[in-house]
Amino acid sequence: MAIILLENESGNTNGSIVLPTVYPMIIAVWATSFGGGTVNLETTPDDGVTWIPITRNGVALTYTSNMVDQISGLIARGMSIRATLTGSTSPSNVNAFLYDTVN
Repeated sequence: MAIILLENESGNTNGSIVLPTVYPMIIAVWATSFGGGTVNLETTPDDGVTWIPITRNGVALTYTSNMVDQISGLIARGMSIRATLTGSTSPSNVNAFLYDTVN
């Protein structure tokens, strides 16, 4: 099952706010062109008032090229998340989906 964070985006945007229901998970990020932009993964401690980067070993999760990344253990159950696309000029078909790693 996929949870869509960004789908076919063509400009800087804040993606859908989701409460993941799949654990453990991976994120797949891909695009025809990122347009020099970055996909960021964020969470909120206060129902969307404040957004903070999700990190691994103190480094924010950011994606500038097509990739699949294991993010299990970085997002606790009950944490809302979103992906954003920032700093892009003329991006094309930018996507970010979460997937369950257990069949």
